[in-house]
Amino acid sequence: MQYAQLFDHLKTFRVVYVATKDNRFSWAERLFRRFVRALPSYQAASALPSNDRLLVYFQLEDAFRRKDFASLDMSKLDELKRLRIEFSGVQTERLLKVWQEAGKDDVLGYLNQNPKNTSSGEVHFSTCRLAWKKDALR
Repeated sequence: MQYAQLFDHLKTFRVVYVATKDNRFSWAERLFRRFVRALPSYQAASALPSNDRLLVYFQLEDAFRRKDFASLDMSKLDELKRLRIEFSGVQTERLLKVWQEAGKDDVLGYLNQNPKNTSSGEVHFSTCRLAWKKDALR
């Protein structure tokens, strides 16, 4: 778990397991998937459907920008930090303005027509088998 904090802050990452024999590939993938499931951002992301997380982000971000700190305890600020990573971008800023001006129904209508806009980060695992020759390192 040495790099858990780093991976937890990445929206997308790819891990390639390289070995000279393929007999450990399935073990490595299971270990990797267990590692990803233990990341706080993965647990938060899987706890709510994506649209619900986006609306929570809008509520928290709006309270923060209005400096309504009485409604933001440390756990909500931590959640806002994670959600900012997940939902950073120009498109999210546009949707936040729509949410502030027109409300959640207009945002949900847009999201239902364009589901790709709410996708969370991607995690990829692949394997690579290297041909090994005894004299290769000499």
